[in-house]
Amino acid sequence: MYEKVDDPLHRTASGPQLMMIHSIVDPIWGRFVAHTDHLTSESAFISAIRENTIVGRERGIFRYSSLEAAIDLQFGATREGVRHMISTRNDRKGYMQDLCVMNLMALGVAHKRAIAAVRNAAEDIMLRGPVSLPWWKPF
Repeated sequence: MYEKVDDPLHRTASGPQLMMIHSIVDPIWGRFVAHTDHLTSESAFISAIRENTIVGRERGIFRYSSLEAAIDLQFGATREGVRHMISTRNDRKGYMQDLCVMNLMALGVAHKRAIAAVRNAAEDIMLRGPVSLPWWKPF
């Protein structure tokens, strides 16, 4: 869905939301993601985070010293978000958006800009997800 999206901010605001939504519509997939050790540094998922994070810093969107810490932050937050989605039904939307805003702020994005990016990403997901993602179901 985001192969041709070249905005690291939009990709970082969207990725965790997509992972959490996927875990809502497919809890078995979510449990696998939340508990697997197969998502290593060589995985396509981590490689995508790495590349996007580097581009975000090169463009002045993200600020961090340690690339590995920035990757671990995003991966850890996303994994915990997936775990949370499969274990609760309370205010999932608010949780998703808050987690993504905090994730962006931890990467150095200003609060208001992070909120706007996460809301824009959520709207984009709702528009393009149903036609772009084979696993999409109403949630």
